[in-house]
Amino acid sequence: MKGSVAKTGKSFKNRVDYILKDDHSFICSNMASDYNNVSDLTDEFKTVSSFRQDIKKPVFHAFLSLPKNEHLTDQQWEEIAKDYLKEMNIDIEKHQYICVRHNDTDKEHIHIVANRVGLDGSVWLGQHSAFNTIAACERLEVKHGLTITQSLKGQKSDVSAPTKNEIEQALRTGEKPARIVLQNALQAAMVGKPDLQTFIDRVQAVGIEPRFNVASTGNVAGVSFSVGDVAFKGSQLGKKYSWNTIKNKVIYDKNRDDELVRSFSARKMMNQIVLDDHLLNQISMTVEPLTESMMILSESVSTALNQTQQTLTRVNNSLEATTTALNSAKNIIDQQAIKLEEQHKKLHKYSTELKNNTIKNQSKLIIKMASIVGVINLIAVLSVGYLIMQKQPTQPRITLDSKAVATSIVEQLRSKR
Repeated sequence: MKGSVAKTGKSFKNRVDYILKDDHSFICSNMASDYNNVSDLTDEFKTVSSFRQDIKKPVFHAFLSLPKNEHLTDQQWEEIAKDYLKEMNIDIEKHQYICVRHNDTDKEHIHIVANRVGLDGSVWLGQHSAFNTIAACERLEVKHGLTITQSLKGQKSDVSAPTKNEIEQALRTGEKPARIVLQNALQAAMVGKPDLQTFIDRVQAVGIEPRFNVASTGNVAGVSFSVGDVAFKGSQLGKKYSWNTIKNKVIYDKNRDDELVRSFSARKMMNQIVLDDHLLNQISMTVEPLTESMMILSESVSTALNQTQQTLTRVNNSLEATTTALNSAKNIIDQQAIKLEEQHKKLHKYSTELKNNTIKNQSKLIIKMASIVGVINLIAVLSVGYLIMQKQPTQPRITLDSKAVATSIVEQLRSKR
């Protein structure tokens, strides 16, 4: 049995979505959510991983595969999956996990996705997990009576498995690895041993372009196949897809098919790049740090945006409180203005009344003074008249009551007023 471990990841959604895509069978899990519901499983994983905000990559993903033509029951796979987690020191009483079987290659295999953060907040560190997986698989082969995997170094498999980098890229993009897409399409196109033209028509119908490498002798030296912007030599897909195998799986006649082969010659398509495993690994090693940097940058930008949003919210709340306070102050000022206006009116009325009363009192005083002056003047006149009369010859005596006269004059003045 062969085992491999992907790099720890940040997104449970991408991993769960990948393992539940296409043809799969549920094996086992300790989670409560519907085992076919990506959203619910993701939320359940994230709920527990949120216990430890310091763990930025809580996703663990491993895959175990059998040699070609070997099969296990679901129950056997369940035992192997649990034993593997135990070998890796992942306590399934604390750590969430889900295991499914994929049937998209000729090698039966399972995927295990687990949460590095435990229900109790503990963290599985997973140091040297790749080497520990190899050792665990060797022990599981013995325990479960599986075929002891021999080293494949220097050998070519009939069907090559996706590399670790290809699988990780598929996890990031959510798309099936190009290697598997090509292998499945080529296998289907060779069914029934068609002629070369029919074989080419079949692969082109599903978006695959063949390119034949024609030697200077005119013989076909090899073939490559591309899907999208990725191409593989047939031999890189496995011996089963090399030109030496394909030409025996289809009806090929060199003389008849020479023109057809040359029309798809790689020499005419120099812009088509055929990527070998080494180059793919180099590209992946270059892209992965950039991807990590972009993810870190994205997190930083997201954090900054969240902080800005929180600041704007606080400012908005402060502005609303200030506006409310200003409105309250305006209402108080308006009420005070109304009171002042009322007081001003009262003051004006009081001032007017006071002024009128003053003028009236002054008039009364003047009249009284005028009356007194008039009486004094009258008395003076009467006195003078009396003196004159004393010096005149004796006349008939006229009796004048001065008090009655004065009273009469005062009464006349009052009536005029």
